[in-house]
Order: sequence, then C-alpha cells, then structure tokens
Amino acid sequence: MRELELHKDITFFYTDGGELQQIKPVAAEAEARGYKVTISADIHEKAHIGVYCQHRCYPENADFSMIMLHDMGQGHNRWPNIWNGEPWNKFDVGILPGDGWVKRWVDSSWDPISMPVNGVYKLGWPKADIITTDSFKKEVAELKQSMNLKHPITVLYAPSWENDGKQHEFVKALEKLPVNLVLKQGPWKAGTGWVERYPHIIENIKEMNALHENYADNVYVADSEINIMHFLAFTDIIVSDESSVLFEALLFDACGVAVSDWLIPDTVPSRFADIPYDHVIKTEKVKLTETIEKLLNHLTEEKLKAKQHKENNFEHIGTSAYQIMQLVDSFVDCNIPAPQPEVEGALDQQALQALLAINNEDVRQVREQIYMEKLESLIQSTAGRKIVVWGAGGLGSKTVVFLEKCQIKTDLFVDANEQAWGTFKEGIRIEAPDALEKNNASKPFIFIGTSFSHDVIRQLAKLGFVEEEDFHNSSRWLMSL
Repeated sequence: MRELELHKDITFFYTDGGELQQIKPVAAEAEARGYKVTISADIHEKAHIGVYCQHRCYPENADFSMIMLHDMGQGHNRWPNIWNGEPWNKFDVGILPGDGWVKRWVDSSWDPISMPVNGVYKLGWPKADIITTDSFKKEVAELKQSMNLKHPITVLYAPSWENDGKQHEFVKALEKLPVNLVLKQGPWKAGTGWVERYPHIIENIKEMNALHENYADNVYVADSEINIMHFLAFTDIIVSDESSVLFEALLFDACGVAVSDWLIPDTVPSRFADIPYDHVIKTEKVKLTETIEKLLNHLTEEKLKAKQHKENNFEHIGTSAYQIMQLVDSFVDCNIPAPQPEVEGALDQQALQALLAINNEDVRQVREQIYMEKLESLIQSTAGRKIVVWGAGGLGSKTVVFLEKCQIKTDLFVDANEQAWGTFKEGIRIEAPDALEKNNASKPFIFIGTSFSHDVIRQLAKLGFVEEEDFHNSSRWLMSL
C-alpha cells in the first residue's frame, strides 16, 4: 500500500459514449459522498484520484489510479491475457466485473504486467447499476408502450459495425417469423475519433435505417441515442457480430446469437468476427433463420442458461458503483474497511513483489516457459497424428521451433500464398490449405502460425476441426514472444 495522503478529489476519464456510461454511476456515487468530481474527455489530464477504463491510459498523471474495463468483450482477440497489450501494473487498483473476468485474470496472473500495485477487486459492472432502479423500469415500460410491439417475443439486432448490408440480411432472414425485429445501431458521435476515422459507417447506418423505416409491421428502427439497456430489457434474443452487447444482454436473461461470417471492417481487408464467448450460439448468415427458429422452440430452456451465464459474468448488479466507492473511501480513510482483493489462485504479495522486480528478458523467459507447458499439455491430442502448421511466414517458423523444443515434429506447412505451394521451408513442404480437405479422413493436428488466425479458425471450423482437440492457435502466444 503506497504511503500517500489522499483526499476527496476524483477524476473520471472517458473517450466515447460507452465509456461515459460506464463511469457515470460511479461519478454520481462519488459526488453523493462529498467528493469533488471531474468528468474529463482529456485522457492526459492530471488527477489526484484518477479512474480510467481505456485500452491506453496514463496512470502516471494521477496521484492514485484505478482501472476498470469499458467493454465486457474487451481485447477478446487476445483472451485470456489482455494485459499483455493493456498493462495494469502501473495502476494502484484494478476492478473486474465478475467471475468470468476473474478467471481470465487469474489465468494471466503469472504475467507481472497484469498486477496492479494494491490488487484486483471483483466489484461488478457500474453500467448495469441503472437496471435495478424504478426510474429505469418506468422508462422501459414507456418505451415499450410507445413502440406498440406486434408480437410477445422480440429479437434485437445490435452490431458493433454496420457494413455490407448486415442489417438487411438480418431483416430478410427473420421478417416472416412471428417476432418483433428491433434494429438498434450504436450512437456514433462526432469528436470521439470513430466517426472521423470511419465516416462510411455513418452513411451505412443512415442507408439501412432509411430502408427499414416503415418496412413491415414487425420491424422497428430504434433511436440510436437511447441507451441500449432500455431495449435489452424487453429483448428475448439478441443477434450481433462480436459486440459486447452479447454480454450485456445476459443482464436480462436474453439469449445471444453471433453471426461468425459477418465482416468487421476495422482491418484491410475486413476480417471475420472473432467470438471466443462461451455463452452465445454461433451461426453463419445462411443459417440465421434456422438458428433462430430452433432457439424459439427451446426459448425457456435457453433463457435459463443465459441466467446462469449472467451469474458468472456480473457481480453486485445494482450496487457496483457503491462497492467501487467503498473501496476508494477505504484508501482515502484508512478507518473504512476495504473489500477483499480477488487473489484466490493467483500470486501472493511476496511473489508479486518478486515478479514486479524482474526485467523484460526475464518476463519473456517466463512467458516462454508458460507456453512450453501449454504445448506439452497438447501432446496427448497430437499423438499419432500428422502435425501441420498453418502459415509459412515468420510466425509459422517460430511455431515449428517451439514444437521442436517439445519433441513435436512438423510434417507439413499449409499457406494461402500460391507462390509458395510445392516449395520447402525449414525442410518442410508447403501445400495449399485444401490439402486438409483431401486428408480429412485421417485428421491432422494443426497449429496456427499466422496473424490471420480469425480467418483460419473459421475455415477449420467449417471442415469440422475443433479447437484444442484438432487445432491450436499458436499465434496468440507467439506474437508476444
């Protein structure tokens, strides 16, 4: 615990509307407790007590700093260890929303950059506090009444990106079903950087909403400025790509469906959705109608499953801001008892201090050792099977080296580069990916050694390969080594 006299002066930082919704309940609680409260869009601003929730933060500008997530699916392409790219070790305190995130943190706690100075606490998801209030329930009832919904069951469309006519694909797939189709786009606001960087997305949203306004008596275009929580409150099924609203829907026991081949245009070329979430049903565009029909036939059972996932992902629903400010108060006034940090299964404080003292080379060696142990745990799955590395570039070569250290011999490279087909690298033949289809009767075990792992995972799934049983994504580990 640092030797610093703290007083009631706290600054909350945000860079977009979602982050603002996350910090506002805590800011309101702080104000009610007599704190001088500043809400700032300047991430570089100096602060006495600074509360952050961004990918990149500047805790060095605060006398005392606290970090929490802004997105329940945050860094999902790097799970479990998002901290490798978003270090928390310079913060005084870290906040996690529930057991799902605690497990990711514990699984990554070998990495010293995941460790805030004074621990990590499981204190809930402040954005969800509003859902237990009478005012929220009243607003939801008024909204639902104003929409004059035709059917008792509602399917909500809420993508992270609107591109390639996704919204129309959703409507065409489900318009004949006896359900309400509510179309809810995010509130893309000027000045956040997103609108300026992706102006065509705004045009896509306008085009889609214009197409579906008065389209059919069971299709409703929602006001993008209204908090999505209000729509989730009467949603039975949510359909999205990789958006974190698939988590927030759990707060209302709604079932999530993710369309895996809807493209995400934050790369060039666009990539497929990355969906490592264990609580959603994954489908493809051509199977969306069939998937929703099956879900409707088992809706009660599936909603019970969603409720179980809610309990695993969200702690202190309705009181998260209170819990967080109790923690802050305990640092400001040492006479106030603090919640216990979430350290079960992680490192004790002595081990933590030892890890924080090691240098970058030692960190690399620790990570390498952890990955070697991971590879050794896969030996049983690979026994007697042909070993294929997908990707013949730098990451592919790195994968071969690590496999050799575990006495796993690579038999074949596959790669999308036509010019490489039939050639050799590291003494290993390179073939086209369709070689896997030809040999599907005797499934090889595949290690993914390319940065385009999203596309590869999707192709392997189509061929019936199961992650960790038939293939392993080496790239997630090796890109940090």
